[in-house]
Amino acid sequence: MGMVGSGRDLPVRPYVPPTAFLAVGVCASALLMLEAGWRLHDCGDVVSWPGAWALSLMSVLSFALARRLRGSGRLGSIARPIAMFGMGVLIGCVAATGWLLRWQAGSRAVLGAGGGACVLLVRGDPSAGERGFSSTALMVDVDTGKRLGSVRVLSDAKLENGSSVRAVCRVKALDDSDYARSRFAKGEVASARIVSILEQGTEARGVSIGSLRARALRVLDAGGSDYRALVAGTVCGRTTELNQSEAQADFSACGLTHLVAVSGSHFAYIAAMLERALRHAGLSKGAQQLVMLLVMAAYMVFTGGAPSAIRSVCMVAIASAAIMGHRRAHAPSGLAIAVAALVAVDPGAVYDLGFRLSVASVLFIILFGRYVRHHLCALHVPAPIADALSITLVAQWATLPLTLPVFGEVSLVSPLANLLVGPAMSGLLVTGLLGTGVATISDMLAQVAGVSGAVGAIAEFALAPADGLARLSVFFAQVCAGIPFALVSVESSWVVAPIAYGAALL
Repeated sequence: MGMVGSGRDLPVRPYVPPTAFLAVGVCASALLMLEAGWRLHDCGDVVSWPGAWALSLMSVLSFALARRLRGSGRLGSIARPIAMFGMGVLIGCVAATGWLLRWQAGSRAVLGAGGGACVLLVRGDPSAGERGFSSTALMVDVDTGKRLGSVRVLSDAKLENGSSVRAVCRVKALDDSDYARSRFAKGEVASARIVSILEQGTEARGVSIGSLRARALRVLDAGGSDYRALVAGTVCGRTTELNQSEAQADFSACGLTHLVAVSGSHFAYIAAMLERALRHAGLSKGAQQLVMLLVMAAYMVFTGGAPSAIRSVCMVAIASAAIMGHRRAHAPSGLAIAVAALVAVDPGAVYDLGFRLSVASVLFIILFGRYVRHHLCALHVPAPIADALSITLVAQWATLPLTLPVFGEVSLVSPLANLLVGPAMSGLLVTGLLGTGVATISDMLAQVAGVSGAVGAIAEFALAPADGLARLSVFFAQVCAGIPFALVSVESSWVVAPIAYGAALL
């Protein structure tokens, strides 16, 4: 499909595949089941069986309607989308029911243990709050070694990913707060406050992606400055220190946090660098696609495996499969299949704000990015600026209805800030990846050789370009955040969704 920069001809309208209705069915069904489960979470049985039967009946009726419409003239064209929607409803219902049953079993096991001495296997980076640090951990029975369930651990100490902690805890069921609801969606069954730590160590993992990440973070020293915290957040997906910095407030005020979050843009730059390197290696097209997919999957695990990152890798895998099968890659189809697959595996993703923002922004960029760019070029906006500005405007159009109910604020300087900071952050990602790789490998070789004196100098030299771009990004963010009315509060945020998404439908 060609891009028309100016003139009367609009870009070709993107094709919306039937798999899009499959994704809608999966997400809607999973959301309804999990919402019912949350409302029932303090009643013992979290599965709404009447709701499950109602959704199953809806699925059957969809199949019946699609079969009746098939071959009936013009109405026959909607038969396949209806059938795909019904299939999605059934998949989402079954997946969410299984998820809720596992959550219910974990909740009973953890609350039945009653706290006391237990072993906690920490999963993910810690978050700082008013009551100390919180982390997700898998609770294990100290006597039997049985894995009970996932809990949210509160502690005065910072528990790092991969830590194994033997402690005395006070276990408490989830309350009815919005925060508890977000933890429920993550699969956490209770909160556990550490009273005292009896023993602390690290899980034996050998040489793994997790151990490489821990070494890279040690070399980066994210707590040393706001700039290194930004590098660690962009390259490694570690935002613990960044969220405690002044730079994070400026990035939030300017609508720039998506540049730090590991998402599709990260994988796009990695794919571009890999493609250039593999092109000169003499590998076949299929081998190139396989190598790219393996590297991106490893990087997804390296950065913590956020749902938005998994969605990006799934889309890359689908596109690679299409290319290897001598088919044309189709972004809307890839997005729909990736969303349906991810929600079917982890229904709680429908509650994840990062996942929602990622899907909505990618969808709107695919559907409307070309139109907005066309009109900007028609207004004689230079093409490079139109490219960047169209993506920013379309992404903000898609995400405002999702962010306003949560934060109640909108950044008016976001388009300008993204134009200024976006190129610097792209350069930061590339130089940060290369610099962190060099510094980490140097640290590993120095440990093997028993020489550690020059590691610090090598790390500083390798990371100097990334540090410079981080300083530039923070500076531009501070300037934009200082503009009057850069961030304004919006009271009636509920009206934004009907207006924004209604305009999209029209």
